[in-house]
Amino acid sequence: MPTAMKVLLITTSLTSGGAAIACRRNYEALSRYGVDVRVLVLHELDNLSREMQRRVEALSSRRGSLSRSWWYNRLERLEILLRNGRSCRNLFRFSSARWGYDPSRHEWASWADVIHLHWVNHGMLRLGALEGLRELGKPVFWTMHDLWPVLGGCHLPFVWQERESLLCTRISEGCGYCPLLSSRRKNDLSQYVASRKRRASLRGFHLIAVSQAEASLASAGCLSQGFSKPEVLPNPLNLSCFCPGEVDETRTFEGYCPSRKYILVAAARLDDRGKGAVLLREMLEHFAFQAASLAEQTTLLLVGQERDAKILAALPIDAKHLGSISQEEDLINLYRLSHVVISTSLYETFGQSLSEALACGTPVLSFAGHGAEDLVRPGENGFLSRPYDARQMASQLVQLLTSEDEYLPKVCHSSVEWLDYSRFAPDLLKLYHASLEDRTPVSI
Repeated sequence: MPTAMKVLLITTSLTSGGAAIACRRNYEALSRYGVDVRVLVLHELDNLSREMQRRVEALSSRRGSLSRSWWYNRLERLEILLRNGRSCRNLFRFSSARWGYDPSRHEWASWADVIHLHWVNHGMLRLGALEGLRELGKPVFWTMHDLWPVLGGCHLPFVWQERESLLCTRISEGCGYCPLLSSRRKNDLSQYVASRKRRASLRGFHLIAVSQAEASLASAGCLSQGFSKPEVLPNPLNLSCFCPGEVDETRTFEGYCPSRKYILVAAARLDDRGKGAVLLREMLEHFAFQAASLAEQTTLLLVGQERDAKILAALPIDAKHLGSISQEEDLINLYRLSHVVISTSLYETFGQSLSEALACGTPVLSFAGHGAEDLVRPGENGFLSRPYDARQMASQLVQLLTSEDEYLPKVCHSSVEWLDYSRFAPDLLKLYHASLEDRTPVSI
């Protein structure tokens, strides 16, 4: 009987944020297919199953590492703060990775047949570790949950405006003059990060984009020539859990009323400029004007953290902030009771809340021009509005709320069946096997 393939996943977290959850689902999907999977994370996790406890190790749990991990992240933020004119505005939109761990020295890196990076910032992996991973002589895959792998430090190559996103012109020039750092120098921190990545000779790394839009944008990155062409493999879902079903009223929020209309917006950080809070407000104002009676019967549910409460205060319709939802069952229940799930993001590499909502049978609404285009079939499971056209999005919201019978839960669910673990794992294993046979990864 052949030995099971051994795969090491490396990620900052398995619980905090969309990239972390996507990596955890990668682990679950591969494990179901008999792959021997282990995971290196930055900090220890609570509430792991006994099986996962054996297969997940936190680098900061080793002797003397806890204080180092704290300093790694603080030093990186301090450097960015000082280079950015002491402004906190873009403090977490740029990562230098000048401090962090080197997972290539961990015994699990020697154990693995394949190494697979996910989101590895905020003190998890330092730039020099990329060279160490390459020198192991093993296939290294890197799922891009943002564009940091092919850029000089920013996570997404955009300059956010309140109502639009402008593509940074420096990404095809090797970076320098970085707008996120308010830099007036070509030889700045962004160019340093880009040059260190080039020095790591990343051509042997295999990039995975989570959407067609991200793959296209990655090809414009200043480091794109250092990688093989990205394969597109979306974030997977366990469709036996994320599926249509009855609303469990014991898991609902205080004041839940089945006769009201509920629209849901979910994000790790609701007040992040890239999530389009200004556009959300404008869209709701148009909605209240276009359908005043319907708006009075509608409640907006906000799921996620919100550090600046003023940004989403005094909205034109009834709104309820539910905070972060940690239990998957509670999140699924919210999707099921919602009539529409909305994203007003200026750019999303994928659109995880949209895929989860569709799997639970709820239609979605988003702007076109990014990862959501892979998920939304206009008129069938939701709509794609013209980029940043809040008026059109409001009209489409009215249509979705007044034509519920046309957007059947079964149709929404079937539109994302291609994301199921049963399809994702074989496709990913196909890429792994091709790389182990020392040939260019085949298309899937």
